[in-house]
Amino acid sequence: MSLTRGTTIDNIQLPKTGAKPFVYICAFLSSMSSLLLGYDCGVMAGAMGPITNEMNLTPAEEGIIIGSLSIISVLGSLWAGRVADQLGRKMTIAIGSLLFAAGAILSALALDFWVLLAGRLVTGVGVGFAFVIAPLYTSETAPSRYRGVLTSLTEFFIDCGILLGYVSNIALADVNNEWRWMIGLGAAPSAVILLSLLVMPESPRWLMMQGRVDDARRSLAKVFPEQEVDDTVDQIQSVIDIESKHVVGWSAILNPSKTLRLTLITGLGVSFFQQATGNDAVVYYTDRILMNAGITELSDRLYATAMVGVCKTVFVIVPMICADRLGRRFVLLLGQIVMTFALMGMTWAAQTGNSVLAISSLCLCMASFSMGIGPGTHIVGTEVFPLMVRGRVFSIALAINRFVSGIVAISFPIVAAAISVSATFAIFTVVTFLSVLFIYYFVPETSGRTLEEIQVFFRELAGEDDDEQEQLLPEGVAP
Repeated sequence: MSLTRGTTIDNIQLPKTGAKPFVYICAFLSSMSSLLLGYDCGVMAGAMGPITNEMNLTPAEEGIIIGSLSIISVLGSLWAGRVADQLGRKMTIAIGSLLFAAGAILSALALDFWVLLAGRLVTGVGVGFAFVIAPLYTSETAPSRYRGVLTSLTEFFIDCGILLGYVSNIALADVNNEWRWMIGLGAAPSAVILLSLLVMPESPRWLMMQGRVDDARRSLAKVFPEQEVDDTVDQIQSVIDIESKHVVGWSAILNPSKTLRLTLITGLGVSFFQQATGNDAVVYYTDRILMNAGITELSDRLYATAMVGVCKTVFVIVPMICADRLGRRFVLLLGQIVMTFALMGMTWAAQTGNSVLAISSLCLCMASFSMGIGPGTHIVGTEVFPLMVRGRVFSIALAINRFVSGIVAISFPIVAAAISVSATFAIFTVVTFLSVLFIYYFVPETSGRTLEEIQVFFRELAGEDDDEQEQLLPEGVAP
Protein backbone atom coordinates (compact mmCIF):
# COMPACT_ATOMS: atom_id res chain seq x y z
CA MET A 1 0.00 0.00 0.00
CA SER A 2 1.30 3.43 -0.91
CA LEU A 3 0.99 6.16 1.72
CA THR A 4 1.22 8.95 -0.82
CA ARG A 5 -2.22 8.84 -2.35
CA GLY A 6 -4.51 11.83 -1.83
CA THR A 7 -7.25 11.97 0.79
CA THR A 8 -9.98 14.49 1.51
CA ILE A 9 -7.76 16.31 3.96
CA ASP A 10 -5.63 17.39 1.00
CA ASN A 11 -8.48 19.78 0.11
CA ILE A 12 -8.23 21.70 3.36
CA GLN A 13 -7.05 25.26 2.87
CA LEU A 14 -5.02 26.08 5.93
CA PRO A 15 -4.72 29.60 7.29
CA LYS A 16 -1.35 31.29 7.08
CA THR A 17 -0.17 30.64 10.60
CA GLY A 18 1.92 33.43 12.01
CA ALA A 19 4.72 33.44 14.54
CA LYS A 20 6.44 35.78 16.94
CA PRO A 21 10.18 36.42 16.52
CA PHE A 22 10.85 34.65 19.82
CA VAL A 23 10.01 31.30 18.16
CA TYR A 24 13.18 31.63 16.07
CA ILE A 25 15.26 32.20 19.19
CA CYS A 26 13.75 29.12 20.87
CA ALA A 27 14.35 26.94 17.80
CA PHE A 28 17.91 28.24 17.52
CA LEU A 29 18.70 27.56 21.17
CA SER A 30 17.10 24.10 21.33
CA SER A 31 18.78 23.01 18.10
CA MET A 32 22.19 23.91 19.52
CA SER A 33 22.11 20.62 21.43
CA SER A 34 22.48 18.78 18.11
CA LEU A 35 25.79 20.62 17.61
CA LEU A 36 27.24 18.19 20.18
CA LEU A 37 26.74 15.20 17.87
CA GLY A 38 28.18 17.06 14.90
CA TYR A 39 31.26 18.18 16.80
CA ASP A 40 32.03 14.64 17.87
CA CYS A 41 31.71 13.36 14.29
CA GLY A 42 33.99 16.07 12.95
CA VAL A 43 36.63 16.05 15.64
CA MET A 44 37.02 12.27 15.68
CA ALA A 45 37.86 12.33 11.96
CA GLY A 46 41.09 14.15 12.88
CA ALA A 47 41.64 12.86 16.41
CA MET A 48 41.61 9.13 15.66
CA GLY A 49 45.00 9.19 13.93
CA PRO A 50 46.89 10.60 16.94
CA ILE A 51 44.84 8.44 19.34
CA THR A 52 45.65 5.29 17.38
CA ASN A 53 49.34 6.14 17.32
CA GLU A 54 49.52 6.99 21.03
CA MET A 55 47.53 4.01 22.26
CA ASN A 56 48.60 1.55 19.54
CA LEU A 57 45.01 0.68 18.70
CA THR A 58 44.15 -2.19 16.38
CA PRO A 59 41.66 -1.64 13.50
CA ALA A 60 38.98 -3.40 15.58
CA GLU A 61 39.66 -1.13 18.59
CA GLU A 62 39.58 1.91 16.33
CA GLY A 63 36.17 0.85 15.00
CA ILE A 64 34.91 0.26 18.55
CA ILE A 65 36.00 3.73 19.72
CA ILE A 66 34.27 5.33 16.73
CA GLY A 67 31.14 3.20 16.62
CA SER A 68 30.56 2.70 20.35
CA LEU A 69 29.21 6.23 20.68
CA SER A 70 26.45 5.57 18.16
CA ILE A 71 25.63 2.15 19.63
CA ILE A 72 25.31 3.43 23.19
CA SER A 73 23.38 6.47 21.98
CA VAL A 74 20.59 3.97 21.23
CA LEU A 75 20.09 3.70 24.99
CA GLY A 76 20.31 7.46 25.30
CA SER A 77 17.66 7.91 22.61
CA LEU A 78 15.27 5.44 24.25
CA TRP A 79 15.85 6.92 27.70
CA ALA A 80 15.41 10.43 26.32
CA GLY A 81 11.94 9.64 24.99
CA ARG A 82 10.78 8.48 28.41
CA VAL A 83 12.40 11.41 30.19
CA ALA A 84 10.94 13.85 27.66
CA ASP A 85 7.42 12.51 28.22
CA GLN A 86 7.73 12.40 32.02
CA LEU A 87 9.96 15.33 33.00
CA GLY A 88 9.53 17.64 30.03
CA ARG A 89 11.48 18.67 26.97
CA LYS A 90 13.66 21.27 28.73
CA MET A 91 14.83 18.88 31.46
CA THR A 92 15.81 16.38 28.76
CA ILE A 93 17.95 19.01 27.03
CA ALA A 94 19.70 19.74 30.34
CA ILE A 95 20.45 16.09 31.14
CA GLY A 96 21.81 15.45 27.65
CA SER A 97 24.12 18.45 27.79
CA LEU A 98 25.54 17.46 31.18
CA LEU A 99 26.19 13.89 30.05
CA PHE A 100 27.96 15.03 26.89
CA ALA A 101 30.21 17.42 28.84
CA ALA A 102 31.13 14.72 31.36
CA GLY A 103 31.93 12.24 28.61
CA ALA A 104 34.05 14.71 26.65
CA ILE A 105 36.15 15.56 29.71
CA LEU A 106 36.61 11.89 30.66
CA SER A 107 37.67 11.03 27.10
CA ALA A 108 40.15 13.89 26.98
CA LEU A 109 41.80 12.67 30.19
CA ALA A 110 41.97 9.01 29.13
CA LEU A 111 45.34 7.24 29.32
CA ASP A 112 44.31 3.92 27.80
CA PHE A 113 41.73 2.27 25.57
CA TRP A 114 39.31 1.33 28.35
CA VAL A 115 39.05 4.78 29.95
CA LEU A 116 38.65 6.32 26.49
CA LEU A 117 35.89 3.82 25.75
CA ALA A 118 34.15 4.70 29.04
CA GLY A 119 34.24 8.38 28.11
CA ARG A 120 32.83 7.59 24.67
CA LEU A 121 29.98 5.64 26.23
CA VAL A 122 29.00 8.51 28.54
CA THR A 123 29.24 10.92 25.60
CA GLY A 124 27.07 8.57 23.55
CA VAL A 125 24.23 8.67 26.06
CA GLY A 126 24.35 12.47 25.94
CA VAL A 127 24.32 12.39 22.15
CA GLY A 128 21.26 10.13 22.25
CA PHE A 129 19.45 12.70 24.38
CA ALA A 130 20.43 15.61 22.14
CA PHE A 131 19.54 13.77 18.95
CA VAL A 132 15.97 13.14 20.15
CA ILE A 133 15.09 16.31 21.98
CA ALA A 134 16.27 19.06 19.62
CA PRO A 135 13.88 18.38 16.71
CA LEU A 136 11.11 17.22 19.06
CA TYR A 137 11.10 20.48 21.02
CA THR A 138 11.27 22.61 17.90
CA SER A 139 8.45 20.81 16.08
CA GLU A 140 6.15 21.11 19.11
CA THR A 141 6.88 24.81 19.56
CA ALA A 142 6.93 26.08 15.98
CA PRO A 143 3.80 27.12 14.04
CA SER A 144 3.07 24.85 11.07
CA ARG A 145 4.05 27.43 8.45
CA TYR A 146 7.60 27.59 9.81
CA ARG A 147 8.01 24.08 11.21
CA GLY A 148 10.03 22.76 8.26
CA VAL A 149 12.62 25.53 8.27
CA LEU A 150 12.93 25.58 12.07
CA THR A 151 13.20 21.81 12.47
CA SER A 152 15.88 21.85 9.77
CA LEU A 153 18.00 23.80 12.25
CA THR A 154 18.76 20.46 13.93
CA GLU A 155 20.65 19.22 10.88
CA PHE A 156 22.14 22.68 10.37
CA PHE A 157 23.72 22.57 13.84
CA ILE A 158 24.90 18.98 13.33
CA ASP A 159 26.67 20.18 10.19
CA CYS A 160 28.02 23.26 11.99
CA GLY A 161 29.33 20.96 14.70
CA ILE A 162 31.04 18.74 12.11
CA LEU A 163 32.63 21.80 10.51
CA LEU A 164 33.68 23.11 13.92
CA GLY A 165 35.31 19.74 14.62
CA TYR A 166 37.16 19.87 11.29
CA VAL A 167 38.38 23.42 12.01
CA SER A 168 39.57 22.46 15.49
CA ASN A 169 41.52 19.58 13.93
CA ILE A 170 43.38 22.04 11.72
CA ALA A 171 43.87 24.64 14.46
CA LEU A 172 45.19 22.16 17.03
CA ALA A 173 47.17 19.88 14.70
CA ASP A 174 50.54 21.16 15.96
CA VAL A 175 49.64 21.47 19.66
CA ASN A 176 50.98 19.02 22.23
CA ASN A 177 48.34 16.42 23.17
CA GLU A 178 46.28 17.74 20.27
CA TRP A 179 43.61 15.05 20.38
CA ARG A 180 42.92 15.71 24.07
CA TRP A 181 42.25 19.38 23.36
CA MET A 182 40.13 18.50 20.32
CA ILE A 183 37.85 16.22 22.33
CA GLY A 184 37.86 18.22 25.58
CA LEU A 185 36.66 21.40 23.88
CA GLY A 186 33.41 19.57 23.14
CA ALA A 187 32.32 20.33 26.71
CA ALA A 188 32.15 24.08 26.01
CA PRO A 189 28.88 24.12 23.98
CA SER A 190 27.13 22.27 26.80
CA ALA A 191 27.54 25.27 29.10
CA VAL A 192 25.96 27.57 26.51
CA ILE A 193 23.03 25.17 26.05
CA LEU A 194 22.40 24.98 29.80
CA LEU A 195 22.31 28.78 30.08
CA SER A 196 19.87 28.99 27.16
CA LEU A 197 17.30 26.96 29.11
CA LEU A 198 16.78 29.98 31.36
CA VAL A 199 14.90 31.79 28.58
CA MET A 200 13.29 28.90 26.66
CA PRO A 201 9.62 28.08 27.40
CA GLU A 202 8.50 24.50 27.92
CA SER A 203 6.83 22.72 24.99
CA PRO A 204 3.13 23.77 25.01
CA ARG A 205 2.06 20.35 23.74
CA TRP A 206 3.88 18.59 26.59
CA LEU A 207 2.26 20.98 29.07
CA MET A 208 -1.16 20.14 27.60
CA MET A 209 -0.46 16.42 28.07
CA GLN A 210 0.19 17.16 31.76
CA GLY A 211 -3.12 19.00 32.07
CA ARG A 212 -1.34 22.33 32.60
CA VAL A 213 -3.55 24.28 30.22
CA ASP A 214 -2.79 27.74 31.63
CA ASP A 215 0.95 27.12 31.43
CA ALA A 216 0.50 25.89 27.86
CA ARG A 217 -1.36 29.09 26.96
CA ARG A 218 1.47 31.19 28.38
CA SER A 219 4.03 29.14 26.47
CA LEU A 220 2.08 29.45 23.22
CA ALA A 221 1.64 33.18 23.75
CA LYS A 222 5.41 33.60 23.56
CA VAL A 223 5.65 32.13 20.05
CA PHE A 224 2.16 32.36 18.47
CA PRO A 225 0.10 35.47 17.61
CA GLU A 226 -2.33 36.18 20.44
CA GLN A 227 -5.43 35.56 18.30
CA GLU A 228 -4.30 32.01 17.48
CA VAL A 229 -3.52 30.80 21.00
CA ASP A 230 -7.03 29.70 22.00
CA ASP A 231 -7.70 27.86 18.73
CA THR A 232 -4.35 26.07 18.98
CA VAL A 233 -5.05 25.00 22.57
CA ASP A 234 -8.48 23.66 21.54
CA GLN A 235 -6.99 21.72 18.62
CA ILE A 236 -4.25 20.17 20.77
CA GLN A 237 -6.81 19.19 23.41
CA SER A 238 -9.02 17.54 20.75
CA VAL A 239 -6.13 15.36 19.60
CA ILE A 240 -5.24 14.45 23.21
CA ASP A 241 -8.85 13.44 23.86
CA ILE A 242 -8.93 11.18 20.79
CA GLU A 243 -5.46 9.67 21.21
CA SER A 244 -6.02 8.94 24.89
CA LYS A 245 -8.73 6.45 23.81
CA HIS A 246 -6.43 4.56 21.48
CA VAL A 247 -2.77 5.11 22.43
CA VAL A 248 -1.59 4.07 25.89
CA GLY A 249 2.13 3.70 26.54
CA TRP A 250 4.37 0.91 25.29
CA SER A 251 1.54 -1.63 24.90
CA ALA A 252 0.04 0.43 22.09
CA ILE A 253 3.45 0.80 20.43
CA LEU A 254 4.15 -2.93 20.55
CA ASN A 255 0.62 -3.73 19.34
CA PRO A 256 -0.09 -0.66 17.19
CA SER A 257 -3.39 0.45 15.72
CA LYS A 258 -3.67 0.81 11.94
CA THR A 259 -2.96 4.53 12.21
CA LEU A 260 0.11 4.12 14.41
CA ARG A 261 1.36 1.30 12.17
CA LEU A 262 1.29 3.60 9.14
CA THR A 263 3.16 6.33 10.98
CA LEU A 264 5.74 3.78 12.17
CA ILE A 265 6.38 2.62 8.61
CA THR A 266 7.00 6.19 7.51
CA GLY A 267 8.97 7.52 10.47
CA LEU A 268 11.07 4.46 11.28
CA GLY A 269 11.81 3.78 7.62
CA VAL A 270 13.18 7.25 6.95
CA SER A 271 15.23 7.11 10.15
CA PHE A 272 16.72 3.75 9.13
CA PHE A 273 17.68 4.82 5.62
CA GLN A 274 19.33 8.04 6.82
CA GLN A 275 22.21 6.02 8.27
CA ALA A 276 22.03 2.83 6.18
CA THR A 277 23.22 4.90 3.21
CA GLY A 278 26.61 5.29 4.93
CA ASN A 279 26.71 8.99 5.81
CA ASP A 280 28.43 8.55 9.18
CA ALA A 281 31.05 6.28 7.65
CA VAL A 282 31.83 9.02 5.15
CA VAL A 283 32.10 11.63 7.92
CA TYR A 284 34.13 9.55 10.39
CA TYR A 285 36.48 8.06 7.80
CA THR A 286 36.89 11.01 5.43
CA ASP A 287 40.62 11.06 6.13
CA ARG A 288 40.99 7.37 5.27
CA ILE A 289 38.83 7.74 2.14
CA LEU A 290 40.99 10.61 0.89
CA MET A 291 44.18 8.68 1.65
CA ASN A 292 42.80 5.73 -0.32
CA ALA A 293 42.20 8.13 -3.22
CA GLY A 294 45.88 9.07 -3.31
CA ILE A 295 46.06 12.20 -1.10
CA THR A 296 49.06 11.33 1.07
CA GLU A 297 49.89 14.66 2.76
CA LEU A 298 48.11 15.08 6.12
CA SER A 299 47.70 18.84 5.68
CA ASP A 300 46.09 18.32 2.26
CA ARG A 301 43.66 15.81 3.70
CA LEU A 302 42.75 18.11 6.59
CA TYR A 303 41.95 21.01 4.28
CA ALA A 304 40.06 18.74 1.88
CA THR A 305 38.08 17.42 4.84
CA ALA A 306 37.28 20.99 5.91
CA MET A 307 36.08 21.74 2.37
CA VAL A 308 33.73 18.75 2.57
CA GLY A 309 32.46 20.09 5.90
CA VAL A 310 31.80 23.53 4.44
CA CYS A 311 29.86 21.95 1.58
CA LYS A 312 27.79 19.89 4.00
CA THR A 313 26.98 22.93 6.13
CA VAL A 314 26.12 25.28 3.25
CA PHE A 315 23.68 22.89 1.57
CA VAL A 316 21.62 22.30 4.71
CA ILE A 317 20.27 25.79 4.02
CA VAL A 318 18.39 24.36 1.00
CA PRO A 319 15.71 22.52 3.03
CA MET A 320 15.50 25.46 5.41
CA ILE A 321 14.38 27.55 2.44
CA CYS A 322 12.54 24.97 0.37
CA ALA A 323 11.12 22.29 2.66
CA ASP A 324 7.96 24.29 3.42
CA ARG A 325 7.62 25.59 -0.15
CA LEU A 326 8.48 22.58 -2.30
CA GLY A 327 7.40 19.96 0.24
CA ARG A 328 9.26 17.45 2.39
CA ARG A 329 8.73 14.56 -0.01
CA PHE A 330 10.15 16.36 -3.07
CA VAL A 331 13.26 17.49 -1.18
CA LEU A 332 13.81 13.99 0.23
CA LEU A 333 13.53 12.38 -3.22
CA LEU A 334 15.83 14.94 -4.83
CA GLY A 335 18.48 14.52 -2.14
CA GLN A 336 18.52 10.72 -2.32
CA ILE A 337 18.64 10.63 -6.11
CA VAL A 338 21.64 12.98 -6.11
CA MET A 339 23.28 10.96 -3.33
CA THR A 340 22.94 7.78 -5.40
CA PHE A 341 25.01 9.35 -8.18
CA ALA A 342 27.51 10.78 -5.66
CA LEU A 343 28.10 7.35 -4.15
CA MET A 344 28.59 5.93 -7.63
CA GLY A 345 31.31 8.56 -8.11
CA MET A 346 32.94 7.61 -4.79
CA THR A 347 32.87 3.95 -5.82
CA TRP A 348 34.70 4.75 -9.04
CA ALA A 349 37.14 7.13 -7.31
CA ALA A 350 38.07 4.46 -4.77
CA GLN A 351 38.60 1.97 -7.57
CA THR A 352 40.78 4.26 -9.74
CA GLY A 353 42.50 6.42 -7.11
CA ASN A 354 41.17 9.60 -8.74
CA SER A 355 41.62 12.26 -6.03
CA VAL A 356 39.67 14.98 -7.87
CA LEU A 357 36.67 12.67 -8.33
CA ALA A 358 36.96 11.54 -4.70
CA ILE A 359 36.80 15.10 -3.32
CA SER A 360 34.01 16.20 -5.68
CA SER A 361 31.96 13.06 -4.96
CA LEU A 362 32.47 13.50 -1.21
CA CYS A 363 31.25 17.08 -1.44
CA LEU A 364 28.24 16.07 -3.56
CA CYS A 365 27.41 13.23 -1.18
CA MET A 366 27.50 15.52 1.85
CA ALA A 367 25.54 18.23 0.01
CA SER A 368 22.77 15.84 -1.03
CA PHE A 369 22.53 14.41 2.49
CA SER A 370 22.29 17.87 4.03
CA MET A 371 19.60 19.06 1.67
CA GLY A 372 17.55 15.86 1.81
CA ILE A 373 17.36 12.98 4.24
CA GLY A 374 19.64 14.62 6.85
CA PRO A 375 17.11 17.21 8.05
CA GLY A 376 14.22 15.26 6.50
CA THR A 377 14.52 12.53 9.11
CA HIS A 378 14.01 15.02 11.93
CA ILE A 379 11.20 16.86 10.15
CA VAL A 380 9.20 13.78 9.13
CA GLY A 381 9.85 11.95 12.40
CA THR A 382 8.57 14.77 14.58
CA GLU A 383 5.52 15.33 12.39
CA VAL A 384 4.00 11.90 11.78
CA PHE A 385 3.86 10.27 15.23
CA PRO A 386 0.81 10.70 17.53
CA LEU A 387 1.19 13.29 20.29
CA MET A 388 0.53 10.96 23.23
CA VAL A 389 3.50 8.74 22.35
CA ARG A 390 5.52 11.12 20.20
CA GLY A 391 8.44 11.33 22.61
CA ARG A 392 8.73 7.54 22.99
CA VAL A 393 8.18 6.60 19.34
CA PHE A 394 10.47 9.33 18.06
CA SER A 395 13.12 8.09 20.48
CA ILE A 396 12.69 4.58 19.00
CA ALA A 397 13.14 6.01 15.51
CA LEU A 398 16.35 7.75 16.48
CA ALA A 399 17.52 4.72 18.47
CA ILE A 400 17.26 2.72 15.26
CA ASN A 401 19.07 5.54 13.49
CA ARG A 402 21.93 5.56 16.02
CA PHE A 403 22.17 1.75 16.07
CA VAL A 404 22.51 1.59 12.28
CA SER A 405 25.03 4.44 12.45
CA GLY A 406 27.09 2.49 14.97
CA ILE A 407 27.01 -0.71 12.95
CA VAL A 408 28.10 1.20 9.84
CA ALA A 409 30.89 3.01 11.73
CA ILE A 410 32.23 -0.15 13.37
CA SER A 411 32.00 -2.33 10.28
CA PHE A 412 33.28 0.13 7.66
CA PRO A 413 37.05 -0.38 8.26
CA ILE A 414 36.55 -4.14 8.62
CA VAL A 415 34.39 -4.53 5.49
CA ALA A 416 36.57 -2.14 3.48
CA ALA A 417 39.64 -4.21 4.37
CA ALA A 418 37.84 -7.42 3.40
CA ILE A 419 36.21 -6.44 0.10
CA SER A 420 37.81 -3.03 -0.69
CA VAL A 421 36.62 0.55 -0.17
CA SER A 422 35.18 0.61 -3.69
CA ALA A 423 32.96 -2.44 -3.10
CA THR A 424 31.80 -1.00 0.22
CA PHE A 425 30.61 2.19 -1.45
CA ALA A 426 28.91 0.11 -4.14
CA ILE A 427 26.81 -1.44 -1.35
CA PHE A 428 25.93 2.03 -0.04
CA THR A 429 24.89 3.01 -3.57
CA VAL A 430 22.39 0.15 -3.79
CA VAL A 431 20.96 0.92 -0.35
CA THR A 432 20.55 4.60 -1.30
CA PHE A 433 18.64 3.63 -4.46
CA LEU A 434 16.33 1.49 -2.31
CA SER A 435 15.73 4.54 -0.09
CA VAL A 436 14.51 6.44 -3.16
CA LEU A 437 11.89 3.75 -3.78
CA PHE A 438 10.86 3.76 -0.10
CA ILE A 439 10.35 7.53 -0.02
CA TYR A 440 8.38 7.46 -3.27
CA TYR A 441 5.92 4.83 -2.02
CA PHE A 442 5.77 5.31 1.75
CA VAL A 443 6.42 8.95 2.64
CA PRO A 444 3.41 11.26 2.21
CA GLU A 445 3.58 15.03 1.98
CA THR A 446 3.13 16.74 5.37
CA SER A 447 4.12 20.34 4.71
CA GLY A 448 1.53 23.03 5.37
CA ARG A 449 -0.41 20.97 7.91
CA THR A 450 -0.49 21.33 11.68
CA LEU A 451 0.68 18.35 13.69
CA GLU A 452 -2.93 17.66 14.59
CA GLU A 453 -4.10 17.71 10.96
CA ILE A 454 -1.33 15.26 10.02
CA GLN A 455 -2.86 12.81 12.50
CA VAL A 456 -6.24 13.28 10.80
CA PHE A 457 -4.52 12.40 7.51
CA PHE A 458 -3.16 9.12 8.85
CA ARG A 459 -6.41 8.23 10.65
CA GLU A 460 -8.36 8.73 7.45
CA LEU A 461 -5.81 6.71 5.48
CA ALA A 462 -6.18 3.89 8.03
CA GLY A 463 -9.97 4.18 8.01
CA GLU A 464 -10.22 4.84 11.75
CA ASP A 465 -12.55 7.16 13.68
CA ASP A 466 -14.08 9.14 10.85
CA ASP A 467 -16.63 10.66 13.25
CA GLU A 468 -13.93 11.93 15.62
CA GLN A 469 -11.88 13.48 12.85
CA GLU A 470 -14.44 16.25 12.49
CA GLN A 471 -13.27 17.65 15.83
CA LEU A 472 -9.81 18.35 14.39
CA LEU A 473 -10.76 19.96 11.09
CA PRO A 474 -11.22 23.69 10.53
CA GLU A 475 -14.82 24.85 10.88
CA GLY A 476 -16.85 24.24 7.76
CA VAL A 477 -14.57 21.53 6.35
CA ALA A 478 -16.05 18.04 6.17
CA PRO A 479 -13.86 14.95 6.38
